Amino acid sequence: MKENYPLVSIVSVNYKQQQYTEAFLESLTHISYPNYEVILVDNASGNFDRKRIEDNYPETIIIESEENLGFAGGNNLGMRAASGKYFMLLNNDTEVEPDFLEPIVELMEKKPIIGLVSPKIKYSEGNNLIQYAGTIDINPITLRGGKLGHLKEDDGTYDRVYEVPFANGAAMMISRALFELTEGMLEDYFLYYEETDWSQRIRNLGYKIYYQGKSTVYHKESASVGSVSPLKSFYMSRNRLLYGYRNIKGLNKWLSIIYTVFVAYPFHTLKLFLSRDWELIVAQWKGVFAFLQMKKH
Repeated sequence: MKENYPLVSIVSVNYKQQQYTEAFLESLTHISYPNYEVILVDNASGNFDRKRIEDNYPETIIIESEENLGFAGGNNLGMRAASGKYFMLLNNDTEVEPDFLEPIVELMEKKPIIGLVSPKIKYSEGNNLIQYAGTIDINPITLRGGKLGHLKEDDGTYDRVYEVPFANGAAMMISRALFELTEGMLEDYFLYYEETDWSQRIRNLGYKIYYQGKSTVYHKESASVGSVSPLKSFYMSRNRLLYGYRNIKGLNKWLSIIYTVFVAYPFHTLKLFLSRDWELIVAQWKGVFAFLQMKKH
């Protein structure tokens, strides 16, 4: 029976979150898909208890990075070690439904033109609210997009399959062949926007991005860095500009950068000033200057 199912490599990255990682690994022990491996990358946490994972989840393949490679680098490291036909990337702060893999693999097998697939992602608090049911495309000037189904009750409306512009980095599947073709996510991003850039590059190659609403993953959103933090503010600020620079073409590229730096960010700074979020103001503008200093390719 196992031979009838393509091998799926489930890849996840841990960084100083072992309690979430163990809950994640425990949820994987209940999945119904019969042919998978689990690869866990520790991103130089410093306090990683490898023996505890080996004792409780002995089938897990553990890779310990000597440095923090970020989200993109950690996942790329795990995928390079994977054996599967398909790679399922899952945040370590997610938990899954037992049958979440079958609909995704079935969709990938039926439609080779698909590059990435993300499932329905719900908040883990038990309030039945959707975090992700697909996206709308990013505006080439404002660099703003949007999520379908966000904060809506899961009443079955999004239990469908459809094409979307971008996958969600918390849970997405790619084939080994396409990973090798694209060489993975761009590690310059380090944190945030890397899956958006990857989705765009994959679309540029002629592949499609899909949402599979018959599969469900639960996400403890922003458990790593907090829903709002200086770390998140820095990388979101820097990487929004980097995404625009890399993916918007012609005059719109420069219009998007001008709009973001001279309109969107000052307006956001004003809101932060009124709420006295000084650390977030500093982090945001550090992100802008970091973008300006980056070597871009």
